[in-house]
Amino acid sequence: MSGLSMFGYDQDLWEWDHTLWHLVQQCANRSPEETIQTFGIQREYASLVAGLSPRQVERLSSGVIASFQPVFDEDSFIALLAEPYDPLSLLSRHSHGQLEAHFWLLVSKGSRTSPDTAMLRYGVSRRVAKAAGTASSNQLRQIASKLGTDFQLRFASSIIEEVANASPRLALTKRMAYAMTKSAAVTG
Repeated sequence: MSGLSMFGYDQDLWEWDHTLWHLVQQCANRSPEETIQTFGIQREYASLVAGLSPRQVERLSSGVIASFQPVFDEDSFIALLAEPYDPLSLLSRHSHGQLEAHFWLLVSKGSRTSPDTAMLRYGVSRRVAKAAGTASSNQLRQIASKLGTDFQLRFASSIIEEVANASPRLALTKRMAYAMTKSAAVTG
């Protein structure tokens, strides 16, 4: 992706974001109704996402700010983090929680550098960003297997087509505007 030269670019974040956009597109092809319920994308834009080219899906993906924000119970996250770590939980061969674990590991990595930047980048509260930043990778994987995190689109569905066809910098500017508006409402 051409975002490598962009300030704050993170390949891990881009891959996670791209994976989610790919899942959204597959979901939109299978069931627009499920796309609405699962990812919070409005009905009229589900069919638009279904018809995007692979290049447009790449353009929707960001390595600077997550396109999706987590939907979870913050108090449950904190409570699970306080539970004793169970090393046997990693023996599970189930893939459940891998996408969530990847997300929480990204939040932790970002929060260790700057909790405020992690808040903006990933759409979590300061409390959650700081807690994730102090957790071990194994703790976060364990939490991901128990918490049940969903992900909703962070910006208005109405700009999907514009972002899919925009330059990386313009697309980032549009995402940042929405993220900053929403982050003002996040407390913690």
